[in-house]
Amino acid sequence: MIVNRCALCLLMDSQDMQMDLDRESSSLHSLESQKQDAQGRLDEMDQQRSKLEGMLNELKQKCQEETQQISSLQSQIRSQETNVRSQEDELSRTRADLSRLQEEEAQLEQRLVTGRVQLDSIVKSLKTTQDEINQVRQTAADRRSCHVLHLFRPLDIRL
Repeated sequence: MIVNRCALCLLMDSQDMQMDLDRESSSLHSLESQKQDAQGRLDEMDQQRSKLEGMLNELKQKCQEETQQISSLQSQIRSQETNVRSQEDELSRTRADLSRLQEEEAQLEQRLVTGRVQLDSIVKSLKTTQDEINQVRQTAADRRSCHVLHLFRPLDIRL
C-alpha cells in the first residue's frame, strides 16, 4: 500500500505537474501571441512614426521656405518704401523747383511788362525828340532860305 500510495502520489504529482506544464504552456502560447500582436502594433506605430516624421520634415521645409519668402517680401517692401520715400523727396524738390520757377517767371513777366512800358516811353520820347529836331531843322532851313533870298533880292539902289 505504501507503494500504491507513493505511486498514487507520484501519479498525482505527475498530473499536477502536467497540468502546471499545460497551464504554463498555454500561458506561454498566449504570451507569445500577445507578443506578436504587440510587435505588430509596434511595427505599425513605427510606420506611423516614420510617416509623421516625414510629414514633420515636409512641414519644416515648407515653413523654412515660407519664412524665406516672407523675408524676401519684407525686404522688397522695405526697398519699395525706400524708393517711394526717395520719389516723394524728389517730387517735393521738383514741386519746390517748379514753384520757384513759376515765381521767377512771374517776376520776369512783370519785368518784361515794365520794360515794354519803359521802351514805349523811350520810343515816344525819341519820336518827340526826333520831331523836335526835324522841326528845328526845318525852321533853320526856312530861315536860311529866307536869309539867302533876302541876300539875293534885287537891291533897290537909287541914284
